[in-house]
Amino acid sequence: MLYSLLYGYFNINLFQYLTFRAGLGFFIAFFLTLFLMP
Repeated sequence: MLYSLLYGYFNINLFQYLTFRAGLGFFIAFFLTLFLMP
């Protein structure tokens, strides 16, 4: 029971972390494109 709960919590955290990294990378790329384009 505890292992299942911990595993589900870790999966949610990992998914949120990957989503945050993808969003941050996309925002940085978009900002650089906006900044470099005349």
